[in-house]
Amino acid sequence: MKRNKILGINFGHDSSASLVMNGEIVMAIEEEKMSRIKQDIGWPKHAINRILYENNLSKSDIDLIAIEDNIPKQLGYYEILFRFTKKRYYKILEYLSRIVYYILKLDNRINESKNTLLIKKFLTKSGYKSEVEFYDHHLSHAASAFYTSPFTSNLVVTSDGRGGKYSFNFYIPTANGLKLLHGNKFNSSVGVFYSTITEILGFRANRHEGKITGLAAYGKETDLVKSFLLLFKFTSNGLLRYPFKEDKDYAENLFNLNKKINLNQRINLYNSSSHLSRQFGFVNLLLKEKILKLTKNYSKEDIAYACQKVAEEITIKEFKRVCKKYNFSKIKLSLAGGVFANVRMNQLLYQLDIVENIFIHPAMGDSGLALGNAVLADLKNNKKSKSSNSYQIVNTLIGADYSNELKLFVKDFKSSSIKIEKMINPSKKIAKLLFDNKIIGLWNGKMEWGPRALGSRSIILNTFNKDVNKTLNDRLNRTEFMPFAPVVLDSFAKKYFPDYHESIPAAKYMTITYDTREDFKDLLQATVHVDGTARPQVISRDNSYLYYDILFEFEKLSKCGALVNTSFNAHEEPILSSPETALNALINNRVDFLVMEDYLFSK
Repeated sequence: MKRNKILGINFGHDSSASLVMNGEIVMAIEEEKMSRIKQDIGWPKHAINRILYENNLSKSDIDLIAIEDNIPKQLGYYEILFRFTKKRYYKILEYLSRIVYYILKLDNRINESKNTLLIKKFLTKSGYKSEVEFYDHHLSHAASAFYTSPFTSNLVVTSDGRGGKYSFNFYIPTANGLKLLHGNKFNSSVGVFYSTITEILGFRANRHEGKITGLAAYGKETDLVKSFLLLFKFTSNGLLRYPFKEDKDYAENLFNLNKKINLNQRINLYNSSSHLSRQFGFVNLLLKEKILKLTKNYSKEDIAYACQKVAEEITIKEFKRVCKKYNFSKIKLSLAGGVFANVRMNQLLYQLDIVENIFIHPAMGDSGLALGNAVLADLKNNKKSKSSNSYQIVNTLIGADYSNELKLFVKDFKSSSIKIEKMINPSKKIAKLLFDNKIIGLWNGKMEWGPRALGSRSIILNTFNKDVNKTLNDRLNRTEFMPFAPVVLDSFAKKYFPDYHESIPAAKYMTITYDTREDFKDLLQATVHVDGTARPQVISRDNSYLYYDILFEFEKLSKCGALVNTSFNAHEEPILSSPETALNALINNRVDFLVMEDYLFSK
């Protein structure tokens, strides 16, 4: 039976939903953008409802639901119910279950077959008549990168904290789909190393790693780099990371750790998830304990520097090792997984002589699993090429479309404090405001897929004054170490960034840094980091007419082919979605003017 309507789901952290229909990617939405809860976890009901609404579908119209297989394999029965319903009493039952198993010294609390049945029953009761299929975490990441790329890759690499038993994998395309060429186990994870240091420095792991990347540029080389490098080992079988089982003090360290942890930690480590997760938890605590000892008497900046440098060096060394072992050259590389949100690392990979081209899936983190799952399910159930980029995306504008809501919003709009103007020539009007140093909130068309704002939900301003970083960060309640990123006209990209080439898609999605040409650093000062790099979004008129035309008109006035582009949201908020959320940003003084398609709102 042919299955034409496939819903892809991620309901771990960064939950999300996607729709593949008749062999084409139709929509993909992060739940946080709909629920307004940052990094929302659980069943993405708001994202699903939006997808169904915009495509005139009901739950019963869906033929197949594709989910990551870690959910039934790794989570407790009541934890799954909590993620489905968000009802607090299921969380209480989950903790009680862990306590009972701990007191009675019972094992195997996770029952995959029981969990799978629970998921299917819940979906049936919710109104779905579809089949349910489960897909491997890293294979899903790989699928999101390989099949959506604008070119057919000959190597796909995934790297994150952990997905199942793996953390850093290499895949090649075959006639039967993506084949795992080499996999590094979870206890070698570069992602966990980076997240552990993120937490030690007082930030939130799995959310604020980008701040470490930014902070690193303010640090310097110290002996800590050597100390961090010793936390990793390379063998003929792949990468290893501290703690090393062959160390004579491994068992003793594990025993001592078990004595030191409190009762709550012990219950959760032993019974929160599967045996694999238990092992993952213990080795991570040993790693954290080791890093805390190593980082004493070092500044935050120098710790961040060492973290970034070692993450780069280890990733690139393992990449080179695998490529040499399997005789890779002229690599067309596709990447996914949270580690490749690190734009500086992506630049260094692209600069390798053996790499010809590079694509990073725009939703490189776990939200991207929803799309990867849907693509894998569609490939399994329908006839499309499994060895080429059969689902390539031309932009990220596959999110929610509030254009119809905007028409009603404008029609019913009444305010004594907010003025509204329908612009006759929007691009010229907005360009002049930007030239006059105004901060513009740009709300335009369909939302972007992924964590980057690329012109649909962006804040834009001119690049001439670096002091604007503090001004805008204060207005957005942000405390960032990175400068804002530039959006650049395609005709100026090579001029500002000599290493840029139009055939490289990574810059289209703001997923790579480039070295900025020395004589343009002053012109672009608000977007150039202290290390001389910038993370550009390069646009052509094919991508977004209004966005491009604003910048085109701005260049006529200023002789600068770039603007600051940052996401349209305050600190710790998701990128805004509806017209109402955009107007609130203006009311709360996040921006000077709000542009919603042809309409200009001002105070």
